[in-house]
Amino acid sequence: MTKNEVEMMIGKFREINEECLLERLLEKYDEDASYKDAYLVVQNELEGNVGGDVRLILDYGTSFTVFDVDGNGQTYDEDDVAERITEIESQEIKDFLNECNVSCHPEDYRKMAVLAEEIYNTIVEYSLDKEKFLKYFITDDGDINDDVVEFFKYCLDRDEVTRFIQGNY
Repeated sequence: MTKNEVEMMIGKFREINEECLLERLLEKYDEDASYKDAYLVVQNELEGNVGGDVRLILDYGTSFTVFDVDGNGQTYDEDDVAERITEIESQEIKDFLNECNVSCHPEDYRKMAVLAEEIYNTIVEYSLDKEKFLKYFITDDGDINDDVVEFFKYCLDRDEVTRFIQGNY
């Protein structure tokens, strides 16, 4: 797993070089772990990480385990990372919509927020430009275009998303 994937799951961190601590933690939590598959990170303390919490990361290739200094471990695999990416992207879409519809009706926003995950999935599946695609849902005045939202929902219900893309992208 990459360090970006670790950061996605546990938050911002910085790597530290404390061989003695690394050795003690490896002996305590996983005697069989290789030094090349393990590293220490500091996280928290408002991203400066000075004096923050130390974590031991054991990288197993397709998964990794994060141990805190008390020995509590959490393992993450590729599916966990993919799910987290989806959550982050879906939230970014919701945030984008929230910024764009200052004057829209709450009912329109709720319809759009419910579709945020489907919008994200469409962007990923068809390799669309996120900003360009999202702009089709917004009027020139910054409101949510209810007709476009309804047409997107209609196309989703009939499994005709390509029809929506061809007409709006």
